[in-house]
Amino acid sequence: MPAMYVPVPTLPDRDSAAQREAQLALSRTAYNYVRSYPNLEAVPMCAGVPLGEEFSAAYNALVAQTSAQIAENFAVNVRRLLKQEIKADLDKGFGGVLQLKEDVQRLVEGMFAAAAEAAQEGPTAILKSTLFDILRPDQLQAKDESDYERLVDTLPKPQMMAIEEKAWMRGTGRPCEQDWFFGYLQLAGFNTTNLRRVVDHKAPGSKALAWSELKAKMTIPDVVEVLCRYGCASLSLSKMISDGKLYACDYAALIGDGDLEFKESCLHDKHRYLPSPIALFYWNESPPEGYPLDYGQVNGRAGVLQPIAIQLGQTPDSAIFSPNDAFRAKDGNKLKWRIAKYFVNVACAIQHESVAHLGDCHLIMEAVAVATHRQLAKEHPLFCLLEPHLRFTISINDGASHNLIVPGGVVAANVGANIAWTLQMVNDARKAWRWGENSPDQVFALRGLDADQLAAYPFRDDTLLLWRAIKDFVSDYVAIYYTSDHAVGTDRELKAWVDELGSPEHGNLPGFPVTLKTRDQLVEVVAQMIYTAGPLHASVNYGQYPFAGFAPSVAAAIYKAAPTRDDPTDQETQYLEWLPPLDVALYTVSFVYLLSSVQFDVLGHYASNPQHPHFAHSPAQKALEAFQAALAQAEVTIHQRNLERPIPYLFQLPSRVPNSISI
Repeated sequence: MPAMYVPVPTLPDRDSAAQREAQLALSRTAYNYVRSYPNLEAVPMCAGVPLGEEFSAAYNALVAQTSAQIAENFAVNVRRLLKQEIKADLDKGFGGVLQLKEDVQRLVEGMFAAAAEAAQEGPTAILKSTLFDILRPDQLQAKDESDYERLVDTLPKPQMMAIEEKAWMRGTGRPCEQDWFFGYLQLAGFNTTNLRRVVDHKAPGSKALAWSELKAKMTIPDVVEVLCRYGCASLSLSKMISDGKLYACDYAALIGDGDLEFKESCLHDKHRYLPSPIALFYWNESPPEGYPLDYGQVNGRAGVLQPIAIQLGQTPDSAIFSPNDAFRAKDGNKLKWRIAKYFVNVACAIQHESVAHLGDCHLIMEAVAVATHRQLAKEHPLFCLLEPHLRFTISINDGASHNLIVPGGVVAANVGANIAWTLQMVNDARKAWRWGENSPDQVFALRGLDADQLAAYPFRDDTLLLWRAIKDFVSDYVAIYYTSDHAVGTDRELKAWVDELGSPEHGNLPGFPVTLKTRDQLVEVVAQMIYTAGPLHASVNYGQYPFAGFAPSVAAAIYKAAPTRDDPTDQETQYLEWLPPLDVALYTVSFVYLLSSVQFDVLGHYASNPQHPHFAHSPAQKALEAFQAALAQAEVTIHQRNLERPIPYLFQLPSRVPNSISI
């Protein structure tokens, strides 16, 4: 945790120039950029973990506590699966005894290998091939959906598996497998970054989706059947677009151009397919049965985001399905619609781990961390402000670069895309990423997700509360040390910091301001950094276990090619063929539980002891206390909103948002 008091910050001046420059020169020997990582040439990272950036004992204790929970659940599952394997051997008689001998040998060798790997790489090492090494592959195939539910034994149930049954729920299956939940995931799930409004004409710079471009890839009539409150209505897609009520998630980027076989992966001799679906959603002000009727109230009008069609590819000959079987595909038990939703959720998970989470949060803030240490002296007001929001980011990213995002690592085992292609997606996304477009003041409007039409969007609505509080705090703080715009323009350390962050040779943050000349411009930049490290990262990190902890609904890999319109799907158990084996599902549950359970501190609370102020400078401390009060009010508001939501959206509650990206 930070020191009890932060000294009174000062701007650079002539008297302190030599001392501060000596300090920065020393810091630059420790903080250096490196671009040696394969397929990430556009993403500079820190060369190692500088002294002082290591995890603290308190942090390691927190991770150890969560790792112990994971290990207990892991061991329970290993014992259960091992008992099943032994029973299956003994049931075979004499031949089974010989099989048992082989199985015991496999078990012993596998356990030794897992222990050695864990000793070298840490606790996540067991989340790659441990079960495959100690159990026969046939014991890792699910026989029923309940096999996946049993993977969560001693861990608390994910939020998606503990949704209270309500009278309005009319769908089949668990609540998390129903259409209302699928629509809700786009607005309040583990990754809410992919939804776009569909428009006839895109304005310059817009991130909305042009219907002409989607239409060129989809075989879909203009008039479609949509389930509404009073049955099934025939509605025009053109009318939906003109009314601003058609939305889509297009996962074209997951396959890109070129050889798809290279981009897909194989694990334990099983091919894994890379999805690229297009999902259409209708903002329905007359929700059908199976949807909450009073959610999304704006000016007395309710509404829900309702899925109406999913195409399982990027070409017009790709199969397309709808919840009411509007396209008359042969679909026994409506399994194809369920499979289609699974394809979208897998695509969302792959994009989440590579781009929304790793690329747009972890690696963006690593550039900020390195540049801040290289160009701002420790007594600079911005260094004092940003330091708690950069804590452990370099260290967590360094661990990921050596253990998680490497060939044969945890990500390669759990995510269906080839690891080289995963990193290439991160790299391509960084090239297309622009600083200003990711400000909360811009991002929702650019995607066409305005509150005047998309009335209920929990992530947007809650995160804007936190964004306003952050901006007000940064504005108050900046005004203390920069008494005029002139002071901003003449701060030489600030200028060097800005130059480095935008420089392609250094921080390489595309679209970063070339210069900062006013206090308002400075506030926007610093507030966005704090927002990215805190609320934005929390939104994509802490929803993983709650909303992606049950493989039949959400996983990150597909084990069978997309069905066609004519493929028979008459047996309920056929659905299991697309799902990951139990070992991979257990690794994923364990990994996302780790990521979703470690929270080192709380946004806006910097002091290790609340009885003592963080800032020694009284004006800065008063600004911080006003920030904390605004966050407390936001907490109350979000709790009140959650009372009206189908299920609570928890990931922007200020008490559940850390200051920095430390996990």
